Amino acid sequence: MAHLRTGRYGFTLIEVIVVISVIGILVALLLPAVQSARGSARRLQCGNNLKNIGLAIHNHAEAHGRFPSGVGRYPADISFLVQILPQIEQATLYNSINMTDGMQNNANLTAYKQTPGLYTCPADGTSSAVGRLAKAVNYAGNAGRRAEGGEGVFINKPLSARDVQDGLSQTAGVSEWIIGPGYGHGTRENTTKYTLERFYSDSLLDLEAFARDCESLADVDGRRAPSSKGMLWLEGAINSTLYNHTLPPGKHSCEAPIAMDATTAGSYHSGINVLMMDGSLRFVNLNINPRVWFAAGTRAGGETEPSLD
Repeated sequence: MAHLRTGRYGFTLIEVIVVISVIGILVALLLPAVQSARGSARRLQCGNNLKNIGLAIHNHAEAHGRFPSGVGRYPADISFLVQILPQIEQATLYNSINMTDGMQNNANLTAYKQTPGLYTCPADGTSSAVGRLAKAVNYAGNAGRRAEGGEGVFINKPLSARDVQDGLSQTAGVSEWIIGPGYGHGTRENTTKYTLERFYSDSLLDLEAFARDCESLADVDGRRAPSSKGMLWLEGAINSTLYNHTLPPGKHSCEAPIAMDATTAGSYHSGINVLMMDGSLRFVNLNINPRVWFAAGTRAGGETEPSLD
């Protein structure tokens, strides 16, 4: 009679190596897909935040007859993000802000630390670690083509829909930007804003020269620390809560004595989410034609450039 063998069998070394190799190949194939899915989810969340900000802006307009201003005067210069706090169910935070002595007064330190989650984008991994106060904000309002031009929709006075003569669907309202701590980390990157030494005139040729110098960062003033982006979110100001359309998205942010300022939009996606003033959301490629981007930055420029689509 034959006897059944009851001994235990193990894997050979070659079999183990083959199994590990197969697992490694599967992980290598799946990892990019997982990362891509996470990136898409983060981009979607960042876009949803913008849609909710847009809804709050329009609810504010219904309540007050006008859109929030870029620089509110109470007499403090409060940001549009502060002005819409009641519309995002943050009335308690809004009421806690000292609006009489300036946004950077010590009484507002607690408010700075309570940055609403709606104002941060999960795709920007630095948003929880920037600065000494709190999370910086990843969304900024369109101030126009120049820092002081007043051509955008978030300027030093509240505007109505009739003031946006180019059309609400053709005018950028709020965009993503890459925040920065303001001290550069010792590298030159688009997370911060740099000061150039050269003086420029207000001519088109000098604007082109400024754009080239900002792109290469060849003329950075090493004596001045870079400015922060998105840190002082209570304050209505360029760098704090306002960007401009001087340069296309994804470019460095720079300023120069007297005449030039480029506080750019940007993101960690392949492009940027832009909220138009009609509440619609556009995804803009970083290679967008600069003329189209400039046109979207004005509310009444009368440009005939195509839309951001």
